[in-house]
Amino acid sequence: MPPRPAGGGTTGAGAATGGGKATGDSDGSGQSCAFESDQLQVAVHGLPSQLTAGGAWTPFSMSLANTTGKPLTEVQPFLLVSSAEDVDRPYWELETEYRDAKTGQWKTFHDAAPDELFGSFAVGPRSTITLQLRTRVVKDAKPGAGYALAAGDYRNRDGSCGSAQEAWYDFTILPASAKATQSPTTKPGEPS
Repeated sequence: MPPRPAGGGTTGAGAATGGGKATGDSDGSGQSCAFESDQLQVAVHGLPSQLTAGGAWTPFSMSLANTTGKPLTEVQPFLLVSSAEDVDRPYWELETEYRDAKTGQWKTFHDAAPDELFGSFAVGPRSTITLQLRTRVVKDAKPGAGYALAAGDYRNRDGSCGSAQEAWYDFTILPASAKATQSPTTKPGEPS
């Protein structure tokens, strides 16, 4: 399996790990941003360990949890669902969509940058926001390894900022003739 992309920058259409700053980087107001902070925690729920090429939409979700006693005023989620195989455009091997909570419409990742797709929003003290998602593997996708990478950044009115620790989820892309047999994953880094 090829190595995963390095964090910290845009990795494909409609998905990014980045925006996070290294500890000590200035946010422009002289304050440091907390890189891989535990103040914002991200997780993916319900993504199966196997997806079949040409299969139906698979619903899953991404949660962003504020672990602090104060609001995070501007949270920006990032999500990449991609093949890890050696193909020209690994992120095009899967179609992933986000359900806009305001309109109820599905938005495709291929047509938008993360800030256009999800927007940014406040997460209250000790609260969690859950984003509804779905994905499917295109019928001619190369079988092999795939992954989901979830992350998030936050910025507050007082100038404090930071990013969540990235959460990786591995899955297997099965050929169109195969049937998935395993249940959804619930923990980051669980073996497939």
